[in-house]
Amino acid sequence: MNYACQRLPVPGLAPEDVAILPSGELVTGLADGRIIRVNAQTGGSELVTTLQGRPLGIEVQDESHLIVCDGQLGQLLRVNIQTGAVRVLVEHINGKRVRLCNNATIARDGRIFFSTSSQHHAVDQWQMDLIQHSMSGALHCLHPDGHVETLLSELAFANGVALSPDESMVLVAETGSNQVMQVNIVSKHASLFSTLPGVPDNMSTGPSGILWVAIPSAADWRLNWLKKLPYGVRTGLAHSVGRLKMPVKRHAQVLGYNCYGRLLHNIEINPADYHMITGVREHGGKLFLGSLHEDAIGVVQLPSG
Repeated sequence: MNYACQRLPVPGLAPEDVAILPSGELVTGLADGRIIRVNAQTGGSELVTTLQGRPLGIEVQDESHLIVCDGQLGQLLRVNIQTGAVRVLVEHINGKRVRLCNNATIARDGRIFFSTSSQHHAVDQWQMDLIQHSMSGALHCLHPDGHVETLLSELAFANGVALSPDESMVLVAETGSNQVMQVNIVSKHASLFSTLPGVPDNMSTGPSGILWVAIPSAADWRLNWLKKLPYGVRTGLAHSVGRLKMPVKRHAQVLGYNCYGRLLHNIEINPADYHMITGVREHGGKLFLGSLHEDAIGVVQLPSG
């Protein structure tokens, strides 16, 4: 069964992630660096700020601030919603410059958990990293005192980040392995949360505790085959085939899991209406969707009960 998807046009391309402000307005980042707030009822938009790079993951920290992942400049940022002022929180980890900062989530105690996808490729070269299977992604925690702790490394293009409802676990999507990992925040023990039928991107935890996972494309047999090749061969292919951009079949899917990894919702949308879903946020009985290819935010009405 396909779910109907309404389109909320935005004044630009590729609203990759979506967050909900306390006012109920939406906030998203566009391909040209702009971060905008959008009225979910009227569709009217207002500029918050313009980054020098490319905003990916966006989280609401409080009534006045956003936490934004700049995928192009490799920075974790704090953005003042009222003034548009931007402050860099993280751009180096263990003395190394971050290459691709992707997604984040914020705990009630102020800790910010965020992903870095690759130390080899830039945001517009994401396909090259998947072909190379560089395993250079990681999950980190920015503590309130400013120090950064790496919780998981050697991940296959670490992407979406979310917290369990009780905040005992932090979860991270591995785009290159079609799975979600979880880390116990106290013990730091890592385990598999779930394998997925497609390629995961951003994630978020809904008001009822459902973990929503954006699935921009179906599982690709070509990537699974490439993983079996020697690293040097994969690297060569990444720099040749990857520059040409592998064609990706249109796909539109969001999965919803409970805290034990059981699939509760399989939201499929006609990809002719909206596709390449990279972000998902639940609010007011609806899912608000982001996309790397669309010029609109998608809106799906969830079934009651």
